[in-house]
Amino acid sequence: MKTLANQLRAILAAMLMLIATLPALAQYFVDNGIYYNVIDETTKTVEVTSGNNKYSGSITIPPSVTHNGISYSVTEIGNGAFSWCSSLTTITIPNSVTSIEEMAFARCTGLTSIAIPNSVT
Repeated sequence: MKTLANQLRAILAAMLMLIATLPALAQYFVDNGIYYNVIDETTKTVEVTSGNNKYSGSITIPPSVTHNGISYSVTEIGNGAFSWCSSLTTITIPNSVTSIEEMAFARCTGLTSIAIPNSVT
């Protein structure tokens, strides 16, 4: 019986730790048709990511975005963020972006112009 009680306590402790980490899980939101994923709540940074709808036309990524009253700096273009967006024609990336992940623009067959700032490393 003591072993079962210890196992139940361990399971309960693990569940409580999992619940405690839920706010730290990735936060995803949309602003002005652009999908974002919070990278770090401490530094208030986000990445542009893909979403339910494909991007099309001309996109200008802002240097910062506000969600739930919190201002975030846009610092990354995420892995595959714009992939398969064949109707995307132009994109302008702000100086706040320092990283463009793999396959960010894969299969963007309609993309004719992209402005990548010197801040991207």
